[in-house]
Amino acid sequence: MSYFELKLTLESGWYFMEEIGRQKLIQIIASDTDYFKKNIYTEQVEQCRFVLQKLDKIESICQQLDIQIASCPDVREFVERLNNTLSEREKLEQRPRHTLLNEVTDAVTTREGVINEIARNFENLMIAKTQLGERFNVLKTLQKILPENVVYKNVENTDFENKIEGFGFFYLCGTIQTKDAYRLQRSLFRVSRENALLQLLDLEVEKGSKFADSNDHEPRKVFFIVFQSGPGQILRQKVLDLLKSFDARQQLLPISYDKIDQTLATIESDFDQLVTLQDQSRERLVESLKFFTEPDAYSKVSPIEELRMTVAKELSIYAELSKFRIENKIMSAHFWIAKESIPVLLSEMARIKKENEQVRADIFEESFEEAHVKPPTHFKLTDLTAPYQLIVDTYGVPRYKEANPGLFTIATFPYLFGVMFGDIGHGGLLLLVGFLLIYLYEPLKAKGAGALLEYRFLLFSMGLFSFYCGLVYNDFLGIPWKLFGSCYVREHKRFERVDDSCTYPLGFDSTWFMAREEVGFMNSFKMKLSIIVGVIHMMVGIFLKAMNSVYFRNWVDLFFEFVPQFIFMAVTFGYMCVAIIIKWVQDWGDGSNAPSIISIFINLGATTPDSVLWGDDQGVQQTAFQQSLFVIAFICFWVMLLPKPIIIALKQKFGGNAHNAAQNQINDEVREPLVPGSEPTAPAKPHHDEEHDLSEIFVHQMIEVIEFVLGSISNTASYLRLWALSLAHGQLAKVFLDMTVLNQIKGGSPIAAVIGFPVFLACTIFVLMLMDLMECFLHTLRLHWVEFQNKFYKGDGYKFEPFDMAATIQEKMAAARNSSATREDK
Repeated sequence: MSYFELKLTLESGWYFMEEIGRQKLIQIIASDTDYFKKNIYTEQVEQCRFVLQKLDKIESICQQLDIQIASCPDVREFVERLNNTLSEREKLEQRPRHTLLNEVTDAVTTREGVINEIARNFENLMIAKTQLGERFNVLKTLQKILPENVVYKNVENTDFENKIEGFGFFYLCGTIQTKDAYRLQRSLFRVSRENALLQLLDLEVEKGSKFADSNDHEPRKVFFIVFQSGPGQILRQKVLDLLKSFDARQQLLPISYDKIDQTLATIESDFDQLVTLQDQSRERLVESLKFFTEPDAYSKVSPIEELRMTVAKELSIYAELSKFRIENKIMSAHFWIAKESIPVLLSEMARIKKENEQVRADIFEESFEEAHVKPPTHFKLTDLTAPYQLIVDTYGVPRYKEANPGLFTIATFPYLFGVMFGDIGHGGLLLLVGFLLIYLYEPLKAKGAGALLEYRFLLFSMGLFSFYCGLVYNDFLGIPWKLFGSCYVREHKRFERVDDSCTYPLGFDSTWFMAREEVGFMNSFKMKLSIIVGVIHMMVGIFLKAMNSVYFRNWVDLFFEFVPQFIFMAVTFGYMCVAIIIKWVQDWGDGSNAPSIISIFINLGATTPDSVLWGDDQGVQQTAFQQSLFVIAFICFWVMLLPKPIIIALKQKFGGNAHNAAQNQINDEVREPLVPGSEPTAPAKPHHDEEHDLSEIFVHQMIEVIEFVLGSISNTASYLRLWALSLAHGQLAKVFLDMTVLNQIKGGSPIAAVIGFPVFLACTIFVLMLMDLMECFLHTLRLHWVEFQNKFYKGDGYKFEPFDMAATIQEKMAAARNSSATREDK
C-alpha cells in the first residue's frame, strides 16, 4: 500500500471525486475536521438525505396502492449512463453537472407535496369508509338483541355517552379487538364493582357484502355495556377511561329501535358515495405517481429508482468530500492506494485535467511509517478464495503484511470439516449441491440466487473432502461398502485373515464393521487421527509465527519465542504423534501387550513396564530418550520466559532505537494500535522506576508463556472434537437407518420399511444434512479461530475499501429495499 496526500481546489472537488469514484482506486482518510462546524459540504449531505426520505415516502404510498416499481439490474451501467448524459447536457445546455442535485430536489419536493395532499385525502376517505362499514356491521349485530320498546338518547355535550330514556341507565357500545375482549370483561368487573353489565358478541360481517372489506383484518368483538352512574358521575368516567385504554371504538345507536333500518339505509348511501370519492381519489393519486413509477422506455427502470440512485451517487460524493480539510479554498486529505494502481491513478488524473481545465489536483507521496498510521490490508480475491477470506475476516482482518490465514484455510477448513462429516452418501450430496451451483451459476444468478452462489466453491470443497473421508471410513449412510473385496473370510463362525500381506487399498475393510470390536476400533483410530491432525495444524501455526518474525525482522520473537515454542510442541505432543504412528505400524498380536499412549505421555520423564513402546524390553532406551525430551521441554519454558523481557528492558535502559524489533513488539502487544488515519504520536515515555518497567514486561511475558504451555494442552484436547463429531455423525446415520428401514426388513415387514424410508430420508436431510452440517461447520470454525490462529495471528487490521460510487449506491438501494420489505411485513 502507498500513502499519498491529495490537494484540490475547492472548485475541483466534485468533478474529481465524481470521476475517481467510478474507478475504485483510492481510500480517503477522514481528517480530524469538525464535521458540523468547518465542513462546507454538510448542507449537501443533509440535502441528499432529505430527498431520499421524500422518495421513501413516495415508495411507501406506491406499496399501499400495489404499484410495482422496476428496479435497476446493473448499477454500474446506470452510473456510466448517467455520467454520459450529464456530460452531453453540460456541452449542449451549459449546465454544470453538479447542479443536478438541486434540480432533483426541486422536482421531488414539489411533486411529493402534491402527492402527499392527495394521499392524505385518500387515507381520510379510507378511514371514513372503514368507520361507516364498522358502524353498519355493529348496528346489524346489535339489532338482534336490542329491545324494541326502548328509546336510546344521546346526552348532550358529552362524548359517546348515551342514556336509555326512562330507566336512568347509561350504555356504551362499539368494538374491541378479540384478544382484549375478556381482559375488558375482567377489568370492567373490578372497576364497576359489579355495577355494570357487559355483553360481548361476535361482529357479524356478511360474506360478499360491500361492507366486508371495509373492516380491519384483525378480528373484533362487539361490546354493549349498561351501567348506572353514581354520584359525581365517577363510574361513568372510569368506564370511559377503561375503554380508552383498550383502544375501543365506540358507536352511537339510533334514538329508537324502529330508526335502525333507516340509519342502515343512510349508511349504505353514504358508503356508496365514499366509495365513488375514494375511487376518484385513487385515480388522481395513481396519475400523480406516474412520474415516479412508469418505467423508462430505454432502461426499463422506474424513475423513482433512477432518482434514488442519482441522489445516492451525489451523497457518496459529498460524503467523501466531507473527509477533506479545507483551508484557503484548498482541499487536502490523505489516501491509501495499492501500489499497482498508482499508474492508473496518474493516468486518470491526466485525463480529468485534460477534459476539464477547471480541475486542479496534485498528489504527494508520504511515508506512513513516519506519519505513524497503520496501512489497510488489501487482498485480491476470486470467487474461490473470497469465502475462506470471509471466514478469517469475521474473526479479525489481517494486519498489514501479516501472514494471512485465509491462504491455508482454503485447504485446512474443508479437510477438518470432512474429518467430522465424513460419509460417502452425505459428502456426495454436498458435493453434488456444490457442483450444481458451479455448473448452473449463470442461470441461477440471473434468478437472484446470488447469496448462496457466493459459497459454491466452499460447499463443493467441503463435499469433496467429506466424500473422501467417507471413503476412508468406508461409511455410506451407515452402511459399509465392499469396494475392494475383503482380506478376511468367514470360517468356523470366525473371520480369518486370508493373507498376512493383504492390505485393503483405501479405508477400512468392510469386515471390521461386523466385528465385536467395531466401535472400540473406530474410536481408537479416529481419536488418534484427530490428535495427529491437530498437532500438525498447530505446528503450522507456530511456523507461520516464524515467517512473520523473519518478514518483520523481529529476531527476538524468532529466536526466543518461535524456536522454543516449536521445540516444546515437537518434544511433547509431537512425540505423542510419533508414538501413535509407531504403535500403529507394529503388530501387537491380540493387543494385550500394547502400551498405552496416554501412559507414555503422562510419564514422559520415566517409563513403566506397561508403557514400553520401542527399544529394549526393559525400556531403558525409551526412558533415557523421554527424559531428554522432558529436560528439553523444561529448558524451552525458561527460554520462552526470560530472554525476551530482559532484552527489551536492556534496549530501553541503554537507549536503543525506539523502532527496533524488540520495541515494536512491546508496542504491538502492550500499547493499543494506532487507528487508521490518526495523527502522529510520540513514543510512550519510559517510567522513572526501571524495576517497575522490567517487572511489567516480565509479567506480560509470563502470561504469554503460561498461556502457550497450558493452551497447547487444551488446544490439543480441543481437536478431539474431530473424533467426537465424526463418531456422532456415523452413529446417527446408522441409528436412523436401523430404526426406519433395516429393522423393518429384518422383522419381515417390507411395507413398514417402505413407509419408514421417507422418515429416513427426512431425518437424513433435516438432521444430518442441515443441523449436523451446521454443527460441524461451527466446530471447524472454532478450530481455525482459536486453536490455529492464536499461534501467530494478531487480526487487528482493517480492510482497504476504496471509494466506489457503484458499491455505495448498491448499499443504499439494498437498505431501501430492506426498509420497504419491513414496511410490507408490518
